[in-house]
Amino acid sequence: MNVHTDKKRPHGEDMANQTDESISLSFPGTDGVTREWQVIDSFRLRDREYIALLPLEAEGGGEINIHLFRLERLTQDGAEGVSIVSIASDMEYDEAREEFEGRIG
Repeated sequence: MNVHTDKKRPHGEDMANQTDESISLSFPGTDGVTREWQVIDSFRLRDREYIALLPLEAEGGGEINIHLFRLERLTQDGAEGVSIVSIASDMEYDEAREEFEGRIG
């Protein structure tokens, strides 16, 4: 996964509170194709972390589709990182979507 940002932010600060930065990520999907995403928001809900991403390449039909993923913190050989994973449960996805929609108004 590659991360691109034009401004550093304090660890743990929600991206929703940042208006003067742009963060993008690139990582391979389940189909093996690497895509680039703009980070829209990240938030905590019930002891889990989520991230809202917008694909930088237009999707079919010209619609804007924001994708929600779960962030999982990892520690390997003393190095910390995160893994971006799909939300498998419809119920968990709906709860995360409602939280995200409430944050963006």
